[in-house]
Amino acid sequence: MKLVHSVTLSTFVTTDENQQARKEQFLSLVPFDLEEEKLSLKESSATGVTGNKITILSLSFQKERLTNVFLHYLKENLSGAQKQQLIEQENRLDEELFFYLRFKKDTLPKLVLTDGGDCVHCKLSMAAFPKKKEVARGIIKDIFK
Repeated sequence: MKLVHSVTLSTFVTTDENQQARKEQFLSLVPFDLEEEKLSLKESSATGVTGNKITILSLSFQKERLTNVFLHYLKENLSGAQKQQLIEQENRLDEELFFYLRFKKDTLPKLVLTDGGDCVHCKLSMAAFPKKKEVARGIIKDIFK
């Protein structure tokens, strides 16, 4: 059963951070081989509010097999309290049925949820039919119970 349409992961890396170490931490969230799956990590540049250069790392995937592996990884690596928090926090699901998670970068590969700061952003496009928040909430409960 398809639970999500897509997963998008992204993070910002500043010039004062170890670029390679941050990239490895970011990729520790991906429980499969990118080359084998013919996926590539995207890197783009931006200028921060203070004028410093920022590298944006991002990865998206849509294959049901990969999204299910990722969801299983999340379920196995989040604590019971974190899973309960995800089920209860209604502000993580928007009107377009995107479910948002943030993980602290400094603790990776250990998953620690956060609501801001220096983090990895995770956006899940929920596969709810009919496309209603209540249906998506039920899927989220099924994933993290």
